[in-house]
Amino acid sequence: MTIVLRPISYFTTTVILLTLLVSCQTTREIEDPEVAYEQKKYMIAAELFQEEIEDKETDYLKARVAYKIGESYRMANKKDKAVTWYRQAADYGYGPQALYYQGLMLKSLERYEDAIKVFQEYANAEPLEKAKAQNQIQACKQAKKWIEEETNMNVSIPENINSEYSDFAPVLYQDHSLVFSSSRPDSYGDETYGWTGEEFSDFFQTSKNYTKYHEGAAIFSSDGSTMYFTRCGSSGEEDDYCLIYKSQKKPNGVWGEAKRIQFFEDSVNVGHPYLTQNGERLFFSSDAEGGYGKNDLYYVNKTATGWSSPINLGNAINTKGDELFPYLGDDKKLYFASDGHKGMGGLDIFTAQKKGNKWVNPKNMKPPINSGADDFGLIYDKTGPRSEEDKILESGYFCSTRPGGKGNDDIYRFERKNISFYELEGVVKRPVYKDPTDPNSEVVDHEKLPQANVDLLQQFRNKEEKIASQLTGEDASFHFELERSSNYKVMASNEGYFSKSKNVTTKGKNDPDQVTVTIRIEIILEKIFEEKEIVIPNIYYDYDSSSLRDKSKPVLEDLAKLLKENKNIKIEIGSHTDSRGSDAYNQRLSKARAESVIEYLVSKGVNPQRLLAKGYGESQLVNDCVDGVDCTEEEHQKNRRTTFKVVSSDFVKKSVQPDEIEVDPREKDKEQP
Repeated sequence: MTIVLRPISYFTTTVILLTLLVSCQTTREIEDPEVAYEQKKYMIAAELFQEEIEDKETDYLKARVAYKIGESYRMANKKDKAVTWYRQAADYGYGPQALYYQGLMLKSLERYEDAIKVFQEYANAEPLEKAKAQNQIQACKQAKKWIEEETNMNVSIPENINSEYSDFAPVLYQDHSLVFSSSRPDSYGDETYGWTGEEFSDFFQTSKNYTKYHEGAAIFSSDGSTMYFTRCGSSGEEDDYCLIYKSQKKPNGVWGEAKRIQFFEDSVNVGHPYLTQNGERLFFSSDAEGGYGKNDLYYVNKTATGWSSPINLGNAINTKGDELFPYLGDDKKLYFASDGHKGMGGLDIFTAQKKGNKWVNPKNMKPPINSGADDFGLIYDKTGPRSEEDKILESGYFCSTRPGGKGNDDIYRFERKNISFYELEGVVKRPVYKDPTDPNSEVVDHEKLPQANVDLLQQFRNKEEKIASQLTGEDASFHFELERSSNYKVMASNEGYFSKSKNVTTKGKNDPDQVTVTIRIEIILEKIFEEKEIVIPNIYYDYDSSSLRDKSKPVLEDLAKLLKENKNIKIEIGSHTDSRGSDAYNQRLSKARAESVIEYLVSKGVNPQRLLAKGYGESQLVNDCVDGVDCTEEEHQKNRRTTFKVVSSDFVKKSVQPDEIEVDPREKDKEQP
């Protein structure tokens, strides 16, 4: 086998193409769908199964064929078609398994809401598998949240690399050449790979020297003299298995004959080699017996005579599913693809920390690296562009079958950019009233309020922590630097004014084109008018009742927030009625309504010691609508109001001791001997 360099104009360095070679029929020679399926010629199998489904006379037989079509399309990575046929299989009565795989395909297509419904349907049809269904439902919900999260990672499709065919398994050759596999038609012969309907792979350069095998997933030694790669045959015998081979580069630049490296007995698939920089350890994936799942990750250590026995990476990494494409970063983190850990659908890329001699706590790399489709084969580009201007911290490549690419498998480039910092710029203002002595009068303007204290509190899941404080100057402005992907509360206060806060977040504020992201806010502080009633707008009660209507609650939520931010304030809640009805009745009703407001405020966490209820009945009408005067409903409405007024600004919470509890004097008299 010979590898030849072929330049691609997109890169400033040489790019080696590993082009996939054909090893199966170009025309459809198989006529039995079961034979095609067993030989893993899934596209051919799907076509043949569809030709025979209408000839089936019973729903039972149609269900079995529809399920096989769904399986064929799933294995060929035609997930949208698989969804259709799994649903048909379920409708024909195939059973819950068709629903489960339909859900998986919907999840892979990022149709998470649809997938959740199907997994719920599966749980109802198969109660013993409810936990399995719930795990998938939770994974769908988690994936939706991940998609909404802010990221400083950008993903793009490099120009002049990908084709309309499969392009995958990128690897860097001596840190300046990108090597990858491709099933584009440049490969030898006219045959196609029945699994996907595309061509097989081989290595090629300016002069092609092809082999009859399906080759890819290569890794080079640090000096570029040795290559390890995966070769999969199709002879129907031993070569049907994927195995790892080694090739040495000759002095004339030609790669020598590939020799198999055997880690297990025959009849075992081994592939996706990764060699550490010092050449002392080789990672790979295998379906050898004794593992934890379908394909596990292993490594072998270099010895004087070759390689040690394979060592399984353990169940912290390996699952019941597939673990593939290992890669070790400079930070000693392990990167790999898995469909067994909780992910977004299909294969996701995970990273795990090294602890002692093991790798533990694998974490999903989330979007945009991962998607609902298969994402795998991540590598870092240590020589990618780095400059203060573009602010790229790290970059690399990975493969994905996600929609929007050029072919079935595409190579994507990722770049993690740095945002220097977020800054918060704000100003504190106060309202200007038409009547400066009346808080219920019209607000005609807002003016800057100097000498205000502004606190910045960072919000965590269960707590808030003050991290900075400023006193505004004559321009009433303040300025803070913020962290990315964080939530904050900004609290402003000034003597003689109600303190007030605003929530600020840097989540979703990422702008890769800006060195600095600026968030601007205004905080308006209301003046405290002691012993002056302030009308609380939009407070409504049921007719002839003290029960609050739901549409009253938003404004009371705001009042509760105000009180919790001003813990030294004690207020009176006053309720007023119009003149209709008896004085005594209106007095009772207004008192009950004031108490209802207080009950609601207490339910929202306001200390009841700071609240007084006062029913005024019809004693403080704001117009001339007394008994006997004919008034409009609008005029009566002005008298029906709920108010609050500050009765003190020096409240201190006190613990009530038993001997301090007030007792009605008449009850005290009864206790006398």
